Amino acid sequence: QQQQQQQQQQQQSYQQSQKNVQDLDTSKQAKKKEAPALLDEKLMKEKFEAFLRKQVKIDQFSENLDQYLIPPSFILTGIQVGISINVNDGGQMLLLSELFTNLLKKKKLTKESVTKAALEAIRTNVSAFEKDPTIAKKIAYLIFHCDTCAQSFITNEFYSFPSLKEATEEGLLSSVISNWLCIDFADTESHARSLYKKLDFSYVLPQNQQSIRALYSFLEKNNILALDEELSVFSDVGDKLNSGISLVGLGKWCEKNISSEITPKLINCLVGACVEHLLDTGKNDVDKVVQKFARVLNPILTKSIENQLIALNQIQQRFSEVGTEADSVFPGKLLLKFFLALYDTETITEEAYLSWKENDKDSFGKQQCLSALVKFYTWLATASEESESEGSGSE
Repeated sequence: QQQQQQQQQQQQSYQQSQKNVQDLDTSKQAKKKEAPALLDEKLMKEKFEAFLRKQVKIDQFSENLDQYLIPPSFILTGIQVGISINVNDGGQMLLLSELFTNLLKKKKLTKESVTKAALEAIRTNVSAFEKDPTIAKKIAYLIFHCDTCAQSFITNEFYSFPSLKEATEEGLLSSVISNWLCIDFADTESHARSLYKKLDFSYVLPQNQQSIRALYSFLEKNNILALDEELSVFSDVGDKLNSGISLVGLGKWCEKNISSEITPKLINCLVGACVEHLLDTGKNDVDKVVQKFARVLNPILTKSIENQLIALNQIQQRFSEVGTEADSVFPGKLLLKFFLALYDTETITEEAYLSWKENDKDSFGKQQCLSALVKFYTWLATASEESESEGSGSE
């Protein structure tokens, strides 16, 4: 009887071990079935081709991806397929934009990965822009229409991506935009102008090319200056100054030709024209130039501290750009004379000067400008103390 019990126990133990082995095999097979395969390059191209030729809908495309591991090259492959399809209206890139946005929401892609792939596509194709500008247009459609990607390129988030800053300094983004706007400008002027108004070039042009003069040169070089009607103020006022127009004549001309609506662009154009005139011809007669220009600037700048800060930032930007140009030296002495003259004509107030000094200390050229203005701020502090002591004495 004991032997029978032992045999039964052994048999049960054996059956249990067999069952455990079977369960393990079944579990392994199930896991093997569940593990998605890596999406290879050939299959990726086929899927993107079908999707971009509208043979497959976006939902179907997204669901099909669930069974695959998405490789790092996925986004760039999609962009390259979109570029290769011989259609010039940008429709394929809008589809890609919609797809990437969809996958970003599902957390299958990251913002950084889309941004890096878009930049890689620019680098890969930038040499072909001149031969086939429609490539730039296609890439532009992607980066400015993909919700999350566009936020990286044209908002304050821009510099959070080192790769984007690097691409800006290389001039890659400005190359894309200039080609894109050129094509749309040739197709329909109004459409290109509306696109242009949405762009903030401070996030596209390199840091040493963000003055109003640099923007003017950029548009002029790419034959799209007509897109920015406000910029004509910069060149027109500059021409008037260089022609030797009188103080009264300049004031009358501005009253007749300049819009009464004050915008940051208008302030930058007027201040920029004054700065260029000083840099070109007025170095030895700063007081005279500023007195002439004060008639135009004072009614605008004295309206608010904000307007004066816009003007000071434009001065900082342009003077700092000059310091980076080949065979040029930072014009620190001229900047010092300019600040003194603007104070004497009551164009810029003490409050604005102090505010500008403390704000954005890490901005392009700020420290260089402040170093050149040590004497000015020492004098300003002394003058302020004397004014206060005179006021208390009279009391």
